[in-house]
Amino acid sequence: MQRFLAAAGDGDIDGLLELLAPGAVLTVDGGGLVTAARRPILGAEAVVRFLLGLRRTRGRDARVVPAVLNGELAALAVEDGAVTAAFQFAVAAGAVEELYVVRNPHKLARLGGLVQPGTTP
Repeated sequence: MQRFLAAAGDGDIDGLLELLAPGAVLTVDGGGLVTAARRPILGAEAVVRFLLGLRRTRGRDARVVPAVLNGELAALAVEDGAVTAAFQFAVAAGAVEELYVVRNPHKLARLGGLVQPGTTP
């Protein structure tokens, strides 16, 4: 998780490709309320392009912190003190095979208490 977050935060394309399975799939749930990919993103290179695109659109105070959601390792994107996305990973043989991103604000509202300013959940 730390390697993945560091590579994504640094924009390290090669580092992300090392951590993703070649057939990685990224699915985004925007709930029809926020911008989200309409179809699953297929393949490690396409997933990297999508993630780096997200990185470019975040605000200056945005950060991504590790978390545990539903008993699994995850990450939360926090901007202006609010959780703007939750990332869950399916890992096999040391590679991320699936990445599920929740951007639906109704689903994220319950996660706000997990993150305090300047802390990691």
